[in-house]
Amino acid sequence: MDGSEKGVVELRCQLKAQEAVCAKLMREKNEARETLREAKENIAKLKRELELRDKMFQDFREMKEKELSELRKINQDLENRLHSLVHPNETISLLDQQRDNVSATTSGKFAFASALPQLQAGEVVEALSKWEGMEDTLALFDERLAAEKNALLWKPGSPWCSPWKFCLRVFISTTTDVRYIADTYVKDYFPMLVQQCLDGGCTILPVYCDQGSADRLSLSQSDFVNFCCSEADKSDIFVSFLGSYLSNSIKPEIEHGYLNNPNLRPAVFVFFDFGRDNAQEPLAEATLRLKQRVKKTAVNAKVINGHLNECNSSLEELNKQLQSLLKDHFVVMEPVEAEGKMERIGYLGDMRVEQEQTELLNSALKSVSSPIGKDQIFKLLEEHLAGNAPATPLLLTGSSGHGKTAMVAKWIEHLQSSEGDRLLIMYHFVKCLGAPSAEYANIVRRFIQKMMFYCKESGQPLIDLSQLKECLFKWLEKLSTNLGIPNKEKALIIIDGADLIAGNENHFSWIRDPLPANIHVVLTATEDNYPDKWRFLSSPSLLIPTASDLVQLIENIQAKLDVQLLTGNEATELACSAPMSSPLWCLVAIRHIICCPSMSSDELNQTINIICERQELSDLVVHILEELESHYPELGSALFYILQIVHWSRNGLLLSELEELTSVPLSTLLIAVHELERRQIVKDVCGLVYLSHEQMQDAVQMKYCVQPDINHVFEWSKILVGLFVDTSRPYFGCRCAEELPWLLKRLELRNELTEVILDINLLVQLYASGNSSDLVSYWLFLDPSKKDIVRQYEVTLRKMEDECNDDQSALLQVASLYNFAGQILRELGFLEEALPLLQRNLELGEACLDPDGPEVATAMYELALLYSLSDRGSMAIEFYRQALDILESTYGDDSLQVLKVLERLRQVYIKQNNTELEKALMLRVFSIQQLQNEKTTASGILKSHVNKLEQFCATQNSETLESAMKMNQLGVILSIYGDPETGEDFLLRSFKAFETLLGDNHIKTVEVMKNLAAFYMQYQKLDLATPLYSKAYAVQLQHFEETDPKVIDTIVKLVALHREQGMLGAAEQFQKKIVEFNRIHFGEYHLEVAKSLNNLAVIRCLQQSYSEAIPLYDEAILIYKNELGADHSVVITTINNRQLAKNLSQS
Repeated sequence: MDGSEKGVVELRCQLKAQEAVCAKLMREKNEARETLREAKENIAKLKRELELRDKMFQDFREMKEKELSELRKINQDLENRLHSLVHPNETISLLDQQRDNVSATTSGKFAFASALPQLQAGEVVEALSKWEGMEDTLALFDERLAAEKNALLWKPGSPWCSPWKFCLRVFISTTTDVRYIADTYVKDYFPMLVQQCLDGGCTILPVYCDQGSADRLSLSQSDFVNFCCSEADKSDIFVSFLGSYLSNSIKPEIEHGYLNNPNLRPAVFVFFDFGRDNAQEPLAEATLRLKQRVKKTAVNAKVINGHLNECNSSLEELNKQLQSLLKDHFVVMEPVEAEGKMERIGYLGDMRVEQEQTELLNSALKSVSSPIGKDQIFKLLEEHLAGNAPATPLLLTGSSGHGKTAMVAKWIEHLQSSEGDRLLIMYHFVKCLGAPSAEYANIVRRFIQKMMFYCKESGQPLIDLSQLKECLFKWLEKLSTNLGIPNKEKALIIIDGADLIAGNENHFSWIRDPLPANIHVVLTATEDNYPDKWRFLSSPSLLIPTASDLVQLIENIQAKLDVQLLTGNEATELACSAPMSSPLWCLVAIRHIICCPSMSSDELNQTINIICERQELSDLVVHILEELESHYPELGSALFYILQIVHWSRNGLLLSELEELTSVPLSTLLIAVHELERRQIVKDVCGLVYLSHEQMQDAVQMKYCVQPDINHVFEWSKILVGLFVDTSRPYFGCRCAEELPWLLKRLELRNELTEVILDINLLVQLYASGNSSDLVSYWLFLDPSKKDIVRQYEVTLRKMEDECNDDQSALLQVASLYNFAGQILRELGFLEEALPLLQRNLELGEACLDPDGPEVATAMYELALLYSLSDRGSMAIEFYRQALDILESTYGDDSLQVLKVLERLRQVYIKQNNTELEKALMLRVFSIQQLQNEKTTASGILKSHVNKLEQFCATQNSETLESAMKMNQLGVILSIYGDPETGEDFLLRSFKAFETLLGDNHIKTVEVMKNLAAFYMQYQKLDLATPLYSKAYAVQLQHFEETDPKVIDTIVKLVALHREQGMLGAAEQFQKKIVEFNRIHFGEYHLEVAKSLNNLAVIRCLQQSYSEAIPLYDEAILIYKNELGADHSVVITTINNRQLAKNLSQS
């Protein structure tokens, strides 16, 4: 075969091979087309199914709304019938009263709004206090207002939500010459404050920066000053001991701690007098000037004049002031009796969770100024929120460290400023895996509590752990029906880190069920880390950042920290080195570079190159820790202990706990934690130091425990157990309850866990603070049936009873523990095990107390409730009746205590189908409720007061000062809650009577005149209101200084009136007076000053004096930034207004 034939053969072989490949490709193409066709068919089928499902959801919703409407009508009809039975002489139905709730008769009488909503005393007082001469009416609500404030003081989201904090920090600033006095105070006096806080369920920490520790750590002076200012900024109370010499380091502390923002935190300054012969007398001028400046701006500051020869009296006065601050400003409560222990623990637990969530939100907001891809994600989120049909939750996903938390935090902030009036926002941030915030039952309880508050339901939420889904949906439906009644149109629930919640796959099964149309849910989760059952959810993912996005992030961080270390090329190099374009990697890297000591250009480039070689965040963090140890050798051991102990804890540790465990001085600990916080490695939330991200935990393991075997885990966990196992130590309570059993369970120390879990105090702490799911999980770990471990509580209490040796006071304490344990087991469904505990509680009460006393009646009530739940109705009725007899003789037949028992007894009769007795009780219950409503509710008090005023005015034949004042009160109340026309008539009659009796220049006449003017202003009769306010202003100047608050109130009204009517010159003059008053009354840097400056600038703009408005805007913006932060919506709006004024001035 020659060469040409051989070539032909080869070509033919190649052709056959190509034909085979082509045939294969054609088959694959046909298969792909078939697969595509099937996929399109499946998509179409899924779309049809989704449309059908949406229609089913909509039909379901409409059906339920129709049913609800019908039920409301039936309920209204039943109420009318019940009312007619209780009040047979009344012919007007409740429905008729609602339709004709305001009607004036020809005789001058009128029907006050008989169908008033259930007003709160706070709402009534707030509305009436804006009017003059209402002191007598307001006094009627004092008792009710105090009761409401006491009930709502600890309820998250309430108007009087307490400023209580779990961990208070007192920053102590001191000059070198009196440092020994500060040391004496911390050693001998501060423990009294510690005990006061422990009794109130919180902790307190003295913080002051020790120059000696800074010198030992080789901390530069500038870094030390920055550290001191940072600690002062984080403090809750500022205390300063001042001698004759003010060092350069103490001045910034005082500026940051108090003078820059006098309204931010309370402060106490102790100035020590060294006397005329002191060698440093010339330097005392600086201290004197500071003292004068403090007194000038002393809004929240106390000044104590101390003497070195009598420093103990000064320290006693300081402690007295701080004790008062803790009680009045931070609402650190007094210890409670045993009866109120569970309720107090519940309140404190709720407030701590709420504080934690607020701080987690604020921490996320501070992390970055603008998350990457914000506009696109915001658009998707708002489209989800805008939907009006029932929808499943939206799942926002993204890689770990890509900014999901920051994104939802910024969206919450945006919604609060733009939609806050019509949108109810409920959010929850999961702190870390395994933390209490990752317990699903705790999350549900917190959301239900917020829904209860919005629906104006009182009490603590009682949740059956076996029916969490049913509990949640019950309250979601109730919330849905209540939305739109006060002002909110929709509700939004946001859960960040849903993939970190234990048992999320089972707990979130409700996401497949239809939610009410006006309630929307948004979840966030790490990509590929959430259950497969969630795959059907709409799940937009965060955009993968580009290099330019990361460069912008780096520049934003530098701008926020007011530094400019990296050039554009260096920032680009750093951004391009980020693994998987991770924003968290860039954030940690740039933070570390900024925190490094001053570097030359070459050193900076070398640092960037080293960082760029660390392609994993854990590698980068290990490098940063090594750099810290290199720069500050003395910190090495502190970092080792801090990070290890924090890593192996459940929820982080308090600084005081770290100090106790590590034996590292507090001053060194503070510096170490400060450096770690600056680099985003740890965070401090509610005083607890914890690792800021799961990748930080990986880094700590890589650095300190390369192979974390069981011995390593055991070693560090045992150290933590040793801290919490001593139940006599002061922190036994919430910290012990959340850490100790969890640690013992992880170590599988069953005997030790059994001993701890059977402690009745820990049982009460776990249950009352809402952590009953933890409690049940420990029971399951020790005893899968739970029965045996639960029965051990009776054995424990019997032993405690035997140790009392017939001491009655000790027996009563044990009786209260029987009661607590019995209630808890009963509420958790262990009825058989709870019975002997509650029976023994009753037996001890009858033996040690008056058998006919209210305490015994309460024990009978608790036992009867148990019998009722266990379907032993005859026993329940017997004990309810015995309790009823005692309570009726003690408190009266119509008391709230009696009502509580009657309602429970009625439920037993309903279960037994005893219709006759149930109806009789229903009538009595309704009658007592009506009576209590008139006595105790704000609406009842108001209606009763109006009836008395009406009767008084109707029986007066001649006008007296008393009748004129009552007509004024009646006119004001009717103007707000009843008939405006009749209200105007009474206000006019009252005004004319005062003019006749006292003259038009009397101050009482002015009060009624202002009420009439306020009425005209409220109903937009500005031409009638203006002359009245002008007359009132002129008369007030005859009686008061122009800076008197009463005069200023009139001036505020005149500004609004003149501005509305276009009389801008007069409005400007009056507004200037308001600015001057606010500067004097509140200080130069108060929000009220900023508001008044802004209002003056607006008036100048309306006058087209734009150039004069700009400096006013500048001053207002400066105050707003200091008070609210640069990213606040008020700051942004004011800056935009300033820019508009500037543009108009140049046009």
